[in-house]
Amino acid sequence: MILWNQFARSDCFPDCSCEFMRIDSWINQPLAFWSSLAYLLPIYFLNKNLKEKTAVTKLWNQCLVVLTISSLFCHASFIRLSVAMDFASIGIIMGFFVVVNEVKPKNLKRSISFFFATQIVLNFGLTKWPKISLSLLVFLFAFYEILKSKGVAFLRARSLQLSLLLLSLSFLLFLIDDQKIIFCDPHGWIHGHTLWHFGTAWSAYYYARWRFIDESPSALKAE
Repeated sequence: MILWNQFARSDCFPDCSCEFMRIDSWINQPLAFWSSLAYLLPIYFLNKNLKEKTAVTKLWNQCLVVLTISSLFCHASFIRLSVAMDFASIGIIMGFFVVVNEVKPKNLKRSISFFFATQIVLNFGLTKWPKISLSLLVFLFAFYEILKSKGVAFLRARSLQLSLLLLSLSFLLFLIDDQKIIFCDPHGWIHGHTLWHFGTAWSAYYYARWRFIDESPSALKAE
């Protein structure tokens, strides 16, 4: 007996995206499950290029690990908690620097944890499109923080531009996959949601590169 069957599933289950849902398996969507490991790549490449690791960079990497685990959990089970965690972990990546710039360094880890827990609670009670809307709201707050702290200088930031471009294209693929508009073969090897994982992983890398490498690390509340 599969453990996941004992819990309430997501409201979209079993028709959550293009990939075929193996409802009697421990991993409901294998391709989306394994492609979730892409979120570990930004950790490797960021650490490879960083000259100095700070408390903030370490916490950012930890948040990416949480995102990876949440995405694996989500695509393995599609129980309501796992999907709420998946959306919440996306939220902590997008809203990370909003929290960094608003709280004292000694309270940063606690504040990030509270932000994550709050989003789990909010997402747990929402259906798919309100969850997506909440994530978009977090993105808008994050973009406002960029405008507020950097001004129009972000227009000249190549890494940030790449990050936003990859995020936009990945979100488009996410929507195409969700609505099964085109290129939807449930038993195929490539799906929009799989590409969403790789695209957003690289988006996270370029965003972190802009924050931690291209910009002055001293501008962050590092220690």
